[in-house]
Amino acid sequence: KLIPIFGDYVFFPELTDEAFMQECMRVEYDPNGDKRKKKISGVVFNEMRNLPPEESISGGLYYRLHELTNKAIRKYHKKYYRPDNCLLYLMEM
Repeated sequence: KLIPIFGDYVFFPELTDEAFMQECMRVEYDPNGDKRKKKISGVVFNEMRNLPPEESISGGLYYRLHELTNKAIRKYHKKYYRPDNCLLYLMEM
């Protein structure tokens, strides 16, 4: 039952700018400070930096996330996330 849902999620993600800002990485300024204090946040950033290197199997360097753009993600996704470039492994439980 979940294969169509996961397939839709993998092959047709929204990849909106808003989702990119939430999920990848963003710089937040302290509203009560002098506007120079920064806090780096984001779901992916926080997940990557909290893993020891031996547990991080997804690859990538969290401190280089600021170099990533949503345009680059869309280009990468279009190139690699295609049904003809997919290996599907199903396991019966």
